[in-house]
Amino acid sequence: MNGTKLFILPLGYIENDIALNLLLHNQATTENKHKPAEWHRVPSFAILIQHHHLGNILVDCGSHPNAMERSWPEETRKLIPLFRTKEDMLDYRLSQLNLTPADINLIILTHLHLDHAGGLTYFEGTDAGKHIIAHADEIKQALYEPFINSTQIAKGYNKTDFEGLNEIRFDPIFESTVLAEDIELVWLPGHTAGTIGVLVHLPNDGSIFYTSDAVNWEANLYPEIKLSAVFHDSIEMEKSMIKIKWIQRRYQAKLIFGHDLKQFNQLILSPNNHYS
Repeated sequence: MNGTKLFILPLGYIENDIALNLLLHNQATTENKHKPAEWHRVPSFAILIQHHHLGNILVDCGSHPNAMERSWPEETRKLIPLFRTKEDMLDYRLSQLNLTPADINLIILTHLHLDHAGGLTYFEGTDAGKHIIAHADEIKQALYEPFINSTQIAKGYNKTDFEGLNEIRFDPIFESTVLAEDIELVWLPGHTAGTIGVLVHLPNDGSIFYTSDAVNWEANLYPEIKLSAVFHDSIEMEKSMIKIKWIQRRYQAKLIFGHDLKQFNQLILSPNNHYS
């Protein structure tokens, strides 16, 4: 591989109430006590980094391939329905780049919520599946919450995503970690205990910082910080947002947010093009 390349792999769309992404959005007032909920669509995607030394690095792996058939319970399918074509499946997106799951050298999970870690099933028995990087606090929370609750999904973690997986193992990190001279994993607690962002320095396109769900939308960050409604710790979430702003200024980085449809429609998407 010549240099480092970054591909954005579209994995369909999720629909939900905007209030999940912007806390207290459209809040009622004395003048209008019955404001309606607003329904909208957000993108789901993974990122593939082709690195000159580390090989093919997959950042997140989307939802379970059977999410809307049986992996997600009916209540979840109604609350946050996922819409995908066969082209939006992770294995298909990899095939467009002449890759299979077995060709992935390293997996990084920014967090283990059902729309980011459900695709682990693709990596059973692969080398990458035996060395999955995630934050230690995230691994503990994800494997604790759904298995002590009587419900299938607890705090965004889906028990089905982890049950029965063969030869899937984690390599935990415990703080922000330099993965290579041009890739840094940045601990951004708040959305979950172990959310991490991925900062990549590219020779031509400069620095790109994938915030994952530490920031859902640009509107969560600018012009002022507005939290999302899905958080493990609201105080830590705000601190992480301040950190993201600092890193953006430090490197003049392009931020890629976790679920921003307006931004997504302006990004360079795989397989037609990539960042380098």
